[in-house]
Amino acid sequence: MFGQSTIFGPKGGLSIGLQSWDGFQRQPLFSFHGAFYIEGYKEEAPTSFFGQVGLHNRGSSERIFFINGNSATPVRQKFRFSNAAAIFGIKKRTNTSANQRPFYSFGVRVERTISTNLDETAEFAGYFPIEGFVNKWNYGATVAFGYEFSFSEFVGGLIEASIHPDLSFQYQQPRDIGVISPITGQGITLREQQIRNISFEISVGFRFLHKVIYLD
Repeated sequence: MFGQSTIFGPKGGLSIGLQSWDGFQRQPLFSFHGAFYIEGYKEEAPTSFFGQVGLHNRGSSERIFFINGNSATPVRQKFRFSNAAAIFGIKKRTNTSANQRPFYSFGVRVERTISTNLDETAEFAGYFPIEGFVNKWNYGATVAFGYEFSFSEFVGGLIEASIHPDLSFQYQQPRDIGVISPITGQGITLREQQIRNISFEISVGFRFLHKVIYLD
């Protein structure tokens, strides 16, 4: 990789996570993400290949009420899946000569779930997701649009908006599993539950040019 010119750097920003639970859309989860990327560089070339690794929070939230006597306290419950993600794809700049260069990119994505916060709702198993049915490996696509700009020949920045739909299920709970209801204390049968992620991200970052010059 270091035998040719490359651009690399960190980026991160705001994440908005959404989830569909059996076709019903939950409320968004607001969080943060960070990543490191590297891409090929050839002067005046509009297209390059890139790779990226990072940590991203997927998930959703739900407004629930805790009953205490005659009062009900509203609480925003988050369902967070912290995933390490690797993305590989192709990027195209629409103007290679200007100081500000619009671009768009498309990539394929593989993710590994490294932690969740589902222990916070474990007592409500059957009503909320439980750790045992979390899929640790997921995959999907990534589409991004943004601007690159230069501070100098070797240092620049970027602003990027991206969307990350999953093609796999983050959570799969089979049907006909019997549990004890934490509310009534009676036995209940769980229905099938499938949860898929889609995330929107706004990123800012730095661009560092590693330029290789060949001399005769």
